[in-house]
Formats: sequence, C-alpha cells, structure tokens
Amino acid sequence: MQADHLVRFLNDSAASGAERAKAISVFGLCRQLDALRKTAPPFPLPQEPPPKFWQYSNKLSALLKAANDALREFRFVPILGGGPGPYWVGWIPSRVRRFTKRQIKRAKESGAIPMPPLAAIKLTLEMTEAGTLDRIRECVCGRWFFAASGKKMACSDACRFQKFKQVDPDKFHKERAEYMKEYRRNPRVKAKKEKR
Repeated sequence: MQADHLVRFLNDSAASGAERAKAISVFGLCRQLDALRKTAPPFPLPQEPPPKFWQYSNKLSALLKAANDALREFRFVPILGGGPGPYWVGWIPSRVRRFTKRQIKRAKESGAIPMPPLAAIKLTLEMTEAGTLDRIRECVCGRWFFAASGKKMACSDACRFQKFKQVDPDKFHKERAEYMKEYRRNPRVKAKKEKR
C-alpha cells in the first residue's frame, strides 16, 4: 500500500535535507486542510451566510495559499503508460536526485526503498484529494502509522495501553486493579492455575 511508503518516509529520522523538510511541511498543511474539511459548514448556504462560514472560508483560503506557495517550487512531468490493457497517467518529478551511497546501504540493510521527498509530496496530495490523509496518524510514541480503521489511535497494543494509561493514571490503576480482581475470580482462570 502506498500509504505505508509515506509512513516510512515520515518515520525516517536518518534522512534530512531541505526537500525533506519542505515535503513534511506540505504534509502538515495538507493535514490541516483535511481537518478543516471536517468542520465545513453544511451546503447549500442560506442567503446570508453565518459568520462561522466566513471564518471557515478565510482559514481555507489561507491554508490553500500556504500549501500552493510551498508547492510552487516543485515540478512534475506527466507520463503515459500502459500496454495491452488500459492506459494510465502518472506524474514523476522533473528533477530526480540520485540516492546517496549511505541511503543505498541503508535500503539494502532494511530491505526498504527510500522514498524521495517529491514522491512523498505527490502521495500526500493524492491522499488529500481522496480524503484519506487523516488515516496517517502520529502515535503517542512519536512514530507515524497508517490507521486501518477510523478508530485506531495507536500504532501497537503497547502504545494503546500507554495512551489509555496517560489519560488519567489514578483511574487507570483503579480500573486495572478491579479488572484483575474479577479476572482472578473467574472459574476458568482458577482452573487453569490449579492445573499448573
């Protein structure tokens, strides 16, 4: 899945550079646009739009301008491909940078091909257009992940447990103690313990 490539790009802390920083900036702006889409006022608007609409409209204009200003320096070239089946149109960066020896070595060691920043920008824009960018989330551990479902908020069970624990530690400990008491009273659990 392509979103996994974008997640890998976001989590690659060893990579650096101005283009990577700009790609992450575009990603952040697109995330803000995606979040703003969820607060859009219902359409059609009444004849006299409420003040909330104008606030939304102004914020949308500012975010679009910032995103387009950031994207202005990047150039993509359309390519046409296909074969006996249907044709497809793709967009490739107009200037392709070669990978450094260090990046190639890291890719061979990890088995993952590094994603160039321009490809990350292209994927970010595609996911923004499709409305799926909100599925790429930052976990409590600081790593990015692709949420397979809309409810998933942590990259692993350990992080989910940690997140739940952080919300209200006292409540967590109390509920966990109650759960364990009930668990130990369960006849099946008692039977398992006795078999050991």
